[in-house]
Amino acid sequence: MFENFVSLPGYSAVVTKEKLAEEGYNCNIRRYADNAPLPEPQDVRAHLFGGIPKAEVEAKREFLAAHGFDPSRILAEKN
Repeated sequence: MFENFVSLPGYSAVVTKEKLAEEGYNCNIRRYADNAPLPEPQDVRAHLFGGIPKAEVEAKREFLAAHGFDPSRILAEKN
């Protein structure tokens, strides 16, 4: 990125001198290239009644299967 002077969202940013001046010459990288992860979705029902949201289990299903783990062996599905 540096050698080719390229901006890539979430990783790098090419910033002009004018933009730096507007920001008070603040060179904090996060100000220009924010690489913070997206916030995790919250499942209020799971927080209140316990359990793991189905969406979270589904999101990890491929990873778990790659390690030979079937979540249905230890998790009971509830509505």
